[in-house]
Amino acid sequence: MALAIGLGLLAALPAHAVRTGSLTGESFRDFLEGDFHNVSLSSSGALVLAPEAKRLAGPDEPIIWSAVADRRGGFYFGTGNKGKVYRLSEDGELEVVFEPDQVLSRSLAVDAEGALYVGTSPEGKLYRIRPGEEAEAFFEPEQHYIWDIVFDEGGDAFVATGAEGRISRLAADHEPGEAVEVFFESDETHISTLARDNEGRLLAGTSSGGLVYRFDPEGKPFAILNTGDQEIKRIVSADDGTLYVATFTGDGSGRAAPSRPTGNIANIIAAIIGAGDGNDENETRQQAPRQGGNGEVGMIYRVDPDGYSEPHWVLPGYAIHSMVLQPDGNLLVGTGNEGRIFSVSGPADWKLLQKLEHGGEVSVLLSGADNEGEVYALTSNPAHVYRMDFRQASEGRFTSRVHDLEQTARWGRFHLDGTGEGIRVATRSGNTGDPEQTWSEWTEPVAPSGDFVVRSPAARYFQYRIFLESAGEGSNRPPRVDRTRLFYRKFNAAPVIEGIKKVPHEVALERVPASPQPPSVDLDQLFAEGQGNRAANRQERGGQMRVHERPGLATIAWKATDANNDILSFTLKIRGEEEERWTTLAEDLRETFFSFNTRGFDEGRYFAKVIASDHLSNPPGQARTASRESEAFLIDNTGPSVEVVEKRSDGNRFTARIDVKDRVSIIRDVRFYLNGGERRPLFPEDGFFDSRRETFEIELDELEPGHHSLIVVAEDESGNERVRKIHFDVE
Repeated sequence: MALAIGLGLLAALPAHAVRTGSLTGESFRDFLEGDFHNVSLSSSGALVLAPEAKRLAGPDEPIIWSAVADRRGGFYFGTGNKGKVYRLSEDGELEVVFEPDQVLSRSLAVDAEGALYVGTSPEGKLYRIRPGEEAEAFFEPEQHYIWDIVFDEGGDAFVATGAEGRISRLAADHEPGEAVEVFFESDETHISTLARDNEGRLLAGTSSGGLVYRFDPEGKPFAILNTGDQEIKRIVSADDGTLYVATFTGDGSGRAAPSRPTGNIANIIAAIIGAGDGNDENETRQQAPRQGGNGEVGMIYRVDPDGYSEPHWVLPGYAIHSMVLQPDGNLLVGTGNEGRIFSVSGPADWKLLQKLEHGGEVSVLLSGADNEGEVYALTSNPAHVYRMDFRQASEGRFTSRVHDLEQTARWGRFHLDGTGEGIRVATRSGNTGDPEQTWSEWTEPVAPSGDFVVRSPAARYFQYRIFLESAGEGSNRPPRVDRTRLFYRKFNAAPVIEGIKKVPHEVALERVPASPQPPSVDLDQLFAEGQGNRAANRQERGGQMRVHERPGLATIAWKATDANNDILSFTLKIRGEEEERWTTLAEDLRETFFSFNTRGFDEGRYFAKVIASDHLSNPPGQARTASRESEAFLIDNTGPSVEVVEKRSDGNRFTARIDVKDRVSIIRDVRFYLNGGERRPLFPEDGFFDSRRETFEIELDELEPGHHSLIVVAEDESGNERVRKIHFDVE
């Protein structure tokens, strides 16, 4: 047997091994996918007790579209899908006050005398309900949608409609059936929302162009904001004249009508909370899964009194459904993600304030009657009504998302950085992606005085829960969690060889080492949220592949992985189909291929076996191995035999029968050349190249008298060729 020639090159690589790793939570992104119960999450990543939200009512309808204070300490709210209008009194009594023959009660308003106005869809009617009287059809604008209603100081009503973006003006003394002035008619599809600024001027937002108009006292419009977004959802005005404009942008599938609550939960995407993971085995962020979102984006713009506008806040994946301005200048923002309400102080200062108990879209936020900070939150899918008075809850609970370590791990210590008293931590673990009955029970909550040893059993998945409890009104140290860190150590997993094959060419491979490169510094990566100063520690091979081609060379290649990202070394063995023992071709390989010379090997079918070991990355006694055999492959370095079994000349005609045989390979091609001329193919007598022995017939007509020569070339499927010369004379 000829000496095998190994061409794989050794490259220096960092050893990973089964080291101690950690799960760290310290940023907004790290905690966001957890479950919040009376716990707020600041944009800097701190967990604190939230203002408590008390549930007041849950109507039968699935969607709440709008709400308005009733001047008696309660409020009305309009619903779908049967369009009922409810009143919730200051004592918490819920009653149905109006049932239109419409699907949606989309807009509500109350005039100075306390009369309720209800705009419905999809037939676009405006009803008036005076105290103690029956509802009456007050205005029919011949539009499908009545999106909003606003009164000015003189009592005139402005009604926003679609699907022809129009504002109608109803005089204070308007009565049903009287003519109505078209105050403004735009090129937009819908006037989606109305408001008044600090000087009483009318403001109108549109869909589908995302414009905001301001009207002077004479009714002339001026576009003060062109967002380019799909829909203006809400406009609120501060006392100093600053405007805050919330917009909605969907996935582009339809821009005909303003959006409605759908029940779909958007997922967080990377634009606002950092991109790339940069993780290594020793440091794992509590990174939210990057699932495909629904493409919804909510934006808030700030428009200064002098007309300057700029983006104020954005959280991609969160559709804004409602917004209200608090007395302290903060914005409360209701989103379409699991009942989540955000408090926004500025572009870089905001928090996930509250996650409402039953989830759903926060479709309406309504300031209390005294505007002292009390807010009502109304949700859809399911429909519920909550009151938030901004007194801190006495206790709260944060449950982390389920962390997947991808293989079984043992748990070390859990560290918690925070301030205040009343903090406790519990943990659990399991081997299914969703916690269910096969998981361990929650451990008894303990006060983490710096750190504690996790007692949950070794498993693939892990979850922790943090309890926050107020020390009382007199305490000046409310509980606050700034950072968590769990240490773990994975079990050493065996390597996995996913496949092994012979390269189907007579080639050898060689890796050409790359030139050393100085380390690079990416400042954007340095400042990416949650990335810190961690360095990537990945197993990489530099350089390019060089290919050598000559008869007799063969290359075996394989694909191998290791769950611990360990460095793997390989042993390659080979045996013939009739042999019992394996012959070792190479040991301690770092590359996932090996090239050798097959000249001198007995021809026939062979099998290759690769043995992978992670001993370079693990202490003695803890290394794991894996092996895999290839499918059979041929070693064949001899061309087929070519035998002329018959030949004859008859006048200017010549015929010959040729028998082509190969010991181990299928005949793949036979051709001949007459007198050094062009290539002429031959086909077996049975028409198929499907055997190690084939018979061919050559027939030549109209030959010139004299001596002639034929060169016959036969090739097997291993690429070996054999040439036979044939001479003959023609009279």
